[in-house]
Amino acid sequence: MQLQKVKKVGKVSDESIQRLLSNFRKQEELTIQMKDAFGWCLAVDVVLIIITIITALFSVVVFLVHNEINAAVSFGMPLILHVIILFELFNAGYGFESECRKSAVLLKDIPTKELGRGSRTQILMQQAMLLSQPFGVTPGSFYHANRRTLTGIASAINTYVIVLVQFHNEESITGTNQQI
Repeated sequence: MQLQKVKKVGKVSDESIQRLLSNFRKQEELTIQMKDAFGWCLAVDVVLIIITIITALFSVVVFLVHNEINAAVSFGMPLILHVIILFELFNAGYGFESECRKSAVLLKDIPTKELGRGSRTQILMQQAMLLSQPFGVTPGSFYHANRRTLTGIASAINTYVIVLVQFHNEESITGTNQQI
Protein backbone atom coordinates (compact mmCIF):
# COMPACT_ATOMS: atom_id res chain seq x y z
CA MET A 1 0.00 0.00 0.00
CA GLN A 2 2.88 2.36 0.80
CA LEU A 3 4.39 1.60 -2.59
CA GLN A 4 1.17 2.64 -4.33
CA LYS A 5 1.34 5.98 -2.53
CA VAL A 6 4.94 6.36 -3.61
CA LYS A 7 4.00 5.71 -7.22
CA LYS A 8 1.36 8.45 -7.09
CA VAL A 9 3.73 11.01 -5.61
CA GLY A 10 6.71 9.84 -7.67
CA LYS A 11 9.18 10.48 -4.85
CA VAL A 12 10.58 8.22 -2.22
CA SER A 13 12.74 8.99 0.78
CA ASP A 14 15.73 7.10 2.12
CA GLU A 15 13.79 6.53 5.37
CA SER A 16 10.87 4.83 3.62
CA ILE A 17 13.30 2.72 1.59
CA GLN A 18 15.03 1.59 4.76
CA ARG A 19 11.65 0.61 6.26
CA LEU A 20 10.79 -1.33 3.11
CA LEU A 21 14.15 -3.11 3.08
CA SER A 22 13.72 -3.89 6.78
CA ASN A 23 10.41 -5.58 5.98
CA PHE A 24 12.09 -7.66 3.27
CA ARG A 25 14.81 -8.70 5.71
CA LYS A 26 12.16 -9.74 8.24
CA GLN A 27 10.39 -11.75 5.55
CA GLU A 28 13.66 -13.47 4.68
CA GLU A 29 14.42 -14.18 8.34
CA LEU A 30 10.95 -15.63 8.95
CA THR A 31 11.27 -17.82 5.87
CA ILE A 32 14.61 -19.18 7.07
CA GLN A 33 13.21 -19.84 10.54
CA MET A 34 10.21 -21.62 9.04
CA LYS A 35 12.48 -23.81 6.91
CA ASP A 36 14.62 -24.70 9.91
CA ALA A 37 11.69 -25.41 12.21
CA PHE A 38 9.31 -27.22 9.89
CA GLY A 39 11.44 -28.38 6.97
CA TRP A 40 12.16 -31.99 7.88
CA CYS A 41 8.85 -32.43 9.67
CA LEU A 42 6.94 -31.23 6.62
CA ALA A 43 9.05 -33.38 4.29
CA VAL A 44 8.35 -36.51 6.36
CA ASP A 45 4.65 -35.63 6.63
CA VAL A 46 4.35 -35.24 2.86
CA VAL A 47 6.07 -38.59 2.27
CA LEU A 48 3.73 -40.30 4.75
CA ILE A 49 0.70 -38.66 3.16
CA ILE A 50 1.84 -39.82 -0.29
CA ILE A 51 2.31 -43.40 0.96
CA THR A 52 -1.15 -43.29 2.56
CA ILE A 53 -2.69 -41.96 -0.65
CA ILE A 54 -1.07 -44.72 -2.71
CA THR A 55 -2.21 -47.42 -0.28
CA ALA A 56 -5.76 -46.10 -0.02
CA LEU A 57 -6.07 -45.55 -3.77
CA PHE A 58 -4.83 -49.06 -4.53
CA SER A 59 -7.22 -50.50 -1.92
CA VAL A 60 -10.15 -48.57 -3.40
CA VAL A 61 -9.34 -49.80 -6.91
CA VAL A 62 -8.96 -53.42 -5.77
CA PHE A 63 -12.22 -53.33 -3.80
CA LEU A 64 -14.07 -51.74 -6.72
CA VAL A 65 -12.74 -54.46 -9.05
CA HIS A 66 -14.14 -57.09 -6.66
CA ASN A 67 -17.46 -55.19 -6.31
CA GLU A 68 -17.03 -54.53 -2.60
CA ILE A 69 -18.50 -51.04 -2.44
CA ASN A 70 -18.58 -50.70 1.37
CA ALA A 71 -14.88 -51.48 1.70
CA ALA A 72 -14.06 -49.11 -1.17
CA VAL A 73 -15.98 -46.29 0.54
CA SER A 74 -14.23 -46.96 3.86
CA PHE A 75 -10.85 -46.56 2.16
CA GLY A 76 -12.09 -43.72 -0.04
CA MET A 77 -12.88 -41.32 2.82
CA PRO A 78 -9.32 -41.15 4.21
CA LEU A 79 -8.06 -40.98 0.64
CA ILE A 80 -10.10 -37.84 0.01
CA LEU A 81 -8.98 -36.33 3.32
CA HIS A 82 -5.29 -36.96 2.59
CA VAL A 83 -5.58 -35.56 -0.93
CA ILE A 84 -7.18 -32.39 0.47
CA ILE A 85 -4.42 -32.02 3.08
CA LEU A 86 -1.70 -32.45 0.45
CA PHE A 87 -3.41 -30.00 -1.89
CA GLU A 88 -3.75 -27.37 0.83
CA LEU A 89 -0.11 -27.75 1.88
CA PHE A 90 1.14 -27.25 -1.64
CA ASN A 91 -1.39 -24.52 -2.41
CA ALA A 92 -0.16 -22.56 0.63
CA GLY A 93 3.42 -22.94 -0.60
CA TYR A 94 2.41 -21.70 -4.04
CA GLY A 95 0.64 -18.68 -2.53
CA PHE A 96 3.70 -17.86 -0.44
CA GLU A 97 6.00 -18.02 -3.47
CA SER A 98 3.69 -15.89 -5.62
CA GLU A 99 3.47 -13.20 -2.92
CA CYS A 100 7.26 -13.14 -2.69
CA ARG A 101 7.50 -12.73 -6.48
CA LYS A 102 5.11 -9.79 -6.23
CA SER A 103 7.44 -8.23 -3.67
CA ALA A 104 10.37 -8.53 -6.08
CA VAL A 105 8.35 -6.94 -8.87
CA LEU A 106 7.31 -4.10 -6.56
CA LEU A 107 10.95 -3.43 -5.77
CA LYS A 108 11.60 -2.97 -9.49
CA ASP A 109 8.99 -0.23 -9.67
CA ILE A 110 10.44 2.00 -6.94
CA PRO A 111 11.60 5.34 -8.36
CA THR A 112 15.24 5.46 -7.28
CA LYS A 113 16.46 8.59 -9.08
CA GLU A 114 16.33 10.82 -6.01
CA LEU A 115 17.75 8.28 -3.57
CA GLY A 116 21.22 8.20 -2.14
CA ARG A 117 23.78 5.82 -3.56
CA GLY A 118 23.63 3.52 -0.49
CA SER A 119 19.85 3.10 -0.63
CA ARG A 120 19.93 2.53 -4.37
CA THR A 121 22.59 -0.16 -3.95
CA GLN A 122 20.60 -1.86 -1.20
CA ILE A 123 17.46 -1.89 -3.36
CA LEU A 124 19.34 -3.38 -6.30
CA MET A 125 20.94 -6.05 -4.09
CA GLN A 126 17.59 -6.97 -2.50
CA GLN A 127 15.92 -7.05 -5.90
CA ALA A 128 18.64 -9.28 -7.35
CA MET A 129 18.38 -11.64 -4.38
CA LEU A 130 14.58 -11.89 -4.62
CA LEU A 131 14.60 -12.44 -8.37
CA SER A 132 17.46 -14.95 -8.41
CA GLN A 133 16.36 -17.00 -5.42
CA PRO A 134 12.79 -16.16 -4.39
CA PHE A 135 11.52 -17.15 -0.98
CA GLY A 136 9.68 -20.41 -1.04
CA VAL A 137 8.56 -23.33 1.04
CA THR A 138 11.16 -26.07 0.58
CA PRO A 139 10.61 -28.91 3.07
CA GLY A 140 13.98 -30.23 4.15
CA SER A 141 15.48 -28.45 1.10
CA PHE A 142 14.36 -31.41 -1.01
CA TYR A 143 11.70 -29.81 -3.22
CA HIS A 144 9.56 -26.70 -3.60
CA ALA A 145 6.08 -27.04 -2.18
CA ASN A 146 4.08 -25.57 -5.04
CA ARG A 147 1.48 -26.60 -7.59
CA ARG A 148 4.04 -27.86 -10.10
CA THR A 149 5.38 -30.33 -7.55
CA LEU A 150 1.83 -31.36 -6.68
CA THR A 151 1.03 -32.27 -10.30
CA GLY A 152 4.29 -34.24 -10.48
CA ILE A 153 3.35 -36.17 -7.36
CA ALA A 154 -0.14 -36.82 -8.72
CA SER A 155 1.21 -38.18 -12.01
CA ALA A 156 3.75 -40.39 -10.19
CA ILE A 157 1.02 -41.78 -7.91
CA ASN A 158 -1.21 -42.40 -10.92
CA THR A 159 1.56 -44.30 -12.75
CA TYR A 160 2.42 -46.33 -9.65
CA VAL A 161 -1.19 -47.33 -9.01
CA ILE A 162 -1.63 -48.36 -12.66
CA VAL A 163 1.43 -50.60 -12.41
CA LEU A 164 0.16 -52.08 -9.11
CA VAL A 165 -3.25 -52.80 -10.61
CA GLN A 166 -1.67 -54.44 -13.65
CA PHE A 167 0.46 -56.69 -11.44
CA HIS A 168 -2.58 -57.48 -9.30
CA ASN A 169 -4.55 -58.46 -12.41
CA GLU A 170 -1.66 -60.65 -13.67
CA GLU A 171 -1.43 -62.39 -10.30
CA SER A 172 -5.15 -63.11 -10.23
CA ILE A 173 -5.03 -64.44 -13.83
CA THR A 174 -2.03 -66.69 -13.15
CA GLY A 175 -3.63 -67.85 -9.88
CA THR A 176 -6.79 -68.79 -11.79
CA ASN A 177 -4.79 -70.63 -14.49
CA GLN A 178 -2.84 -72.61 -11.88
CA GLN A 179 -6.05 -73.72 -10.15
CA ILE A 180 -7.41 -75.13 -13.41
